Amino acid sequence: MKKYLLFFSAVLVCASAASREDIVKKETIRKDLTLGEPLSARTVVVDNVFGSVEVKGVAGNRVRLVAERTVRAGSDAELAKGMEEVRLDIIEGKDGVEIIVDGPFRREDGSVHFRGRDRDGYSFSYDMVVEVPSTVKIDLSTINDGDITVSGMHNDFDVENVNGGIEMRDMKGSGKAYALNEDLTVGFSRNPEGNCRFGSLNGEVKIYFQSPFSADLRIKTFNGGVFSDFPVTYPPRKGFG
Repeated sequence: MKKYLLFFSAVLVCASAASREDIVKKETIRKDLTLGEPLSARTVVVDNVFGSVEVKGVAGNRVRLVAERTVRAGSDAELAKGMEEVRLDIIEGKDGVEIIVDGPFRREDGSVHFRGRDRDGYSFSYDMVVEVPSTVKIDLSTINDGDITVSGMHNDFDVENVNGGIEMRDMKGSGKAYALNEDLTVGFSRNPEGNCRFGSLNGEVKIYFQSPFSADLRIKTFNGGVFSDFPVTYPPRKGFG
C-alpha cells in the first residue's frame, strides 16, 4: 500500500477558519467496495486532514464508507473553488483500499503542507464513518478537527492523530497508535500477539489488557506517572565488566 506522510507546521496546527466564512455547503458521499481474499492480507487506508475518522469492524468482505464533507467560504466563487479543489479519492488495488482527502495541499509524495488553512478563502472538513471487514489491516490518520475511533478490529493497526484523541475498543490485533496532543485509549478483548507501540506527547495513555497478561514493557514519560493494575517486576540491571 502507498504510505502517506503528514508534515505540519505551527501555522497549520493553530490555524482556524476565517470569520468571514459564512457560506456553508454540506454533502454526503457514500461508497461500497468489495475486497478480495485473503482479507487478512488486505489493508484499508484512511488518510484524512481535517475531520474525524470512525472505523467499525464487521463481518463479510465489504467496505462501506459514509463521508460528510463540509466546505465553508466567504463568497460563492470561493465556495466553488473549495468544492472543486478538495476531493475524496478512493483507490482500489490488489492490496486493499485507500481513502484519501486530496487537494492543492498535497505534495507529490503524499505529504501535507499548508501555508494557512484559509489562504484560498475557504476551509473544509471530512467526517468519515467506515465499516470494514474485522480481519483486515488498518492504517488511519487525521490532523485537525476530529477524533479517531476504532472498534472490533482483529488485525494489525497503524493509527495517528495530531490534534485529536484516539479511542480503540474490542481490539484483537497488534500495532501502533499515537495521539500527539490528546488522549489515547486502547482496549483489547484479546491480548496482542505481536509488538505494540502506544504514545502521546500531551495526553494520557490508557491501555486495557486481558488477564492473565504477560509482556516485556518499556515505558517512558516526561511529566507524568505510570500506573498498572497488573503486578510488575523489573529486569536485573546489567553490571559492568
